[in-house]
Amino acid sequence: FGLQPRSILRLQLSTSVAKTSTTAAAVTKQKSTFQKFKWRVIARVAYYLRIPFLVMSVYGFGYQQGIMDYSREPEYMESKL
Repeated sequence: FGLQPRSILRLQLSTSVAKTSTTAAAVTKQKSTFQKFKWRVIARVAYYLRIPFLVMSVYGFGYQQGIMDYSREPEYMESKL
């Protein structure tokens, strides 16, 4: 009887360690999946924001050019209107 409880304890201990390592692998896989999802979301946001950003940039450049043109020759710019 002295050997049986120890062998049962070893079996239970080894199965609990195996479950822990499996759980750690699942957590690592879940983190990896989350990382992929996070970068996919960031890529989508950048994809959809690039066109409005470019449009607003070109508009801003044109607006500033108009201000510079008006400051150089206000009478000419008013006559064009």
